[in-house]
Amino acid sequence: MANKSTKVEILRRVEQVMKIILFGGEFSDIRQYSSEKDENTKRPRWGVCDRTLHTYQQQAYELIEQQVEKRRDRIFARHVQQRRQMLALAMEAGDLSTALQIVKDEAALHGIYPKTNVAVTLESVTMEVVEEIVDKRGPDTPGIFKRHDTNGSTANRAVESPAGVPQ
Repeated sequence: MANKSTKVEILRRVEQVMKIILFGGEFSDIRQYSSEKDENTKRPRWGVCDRTLHTYQQQAYELIEQQVEKRRDRIFARHVQQRRQMLALAMEAGDLSTALQIVKDEAALHGIYPKTNVAVTLESVTMEVVEEIVDKRGPDTPGIFKRHDTNGSTANRAVESPAGVPQ
């Protein structure tokens, strides 16, 4: 019968599985790592079945959840600091393109740039332009007429007549 792993050994394995997961590894990568030959013993590294590997994987995900910071201010500070460390490495390597991307990313993180995904509908832009024209011309200016909405209210609206078409 094989020797049972100690709690310390299991924790080491779970931490190794966590690293594999965090580097984008899947279950097949965990299986491959566990079955690689140990350089000293020439036997599989862990010598465990898939069910045990799934248990290690589940425990690794639980460990990841425990380690994730839940306070937004700390997460924000960590992200800023990570970018600054990456910036230092990029500058040290002379990689100005990457450095610029990091600086832009940090600025976006701080909300320095205006939002770029603003939805504008043609109707809202048209209404704003029409209202601005009405404000500048005044209600008695030619080209202004009263419009009756379906709810019975009236509103002044600017209308530009095409050339040669009477109003």
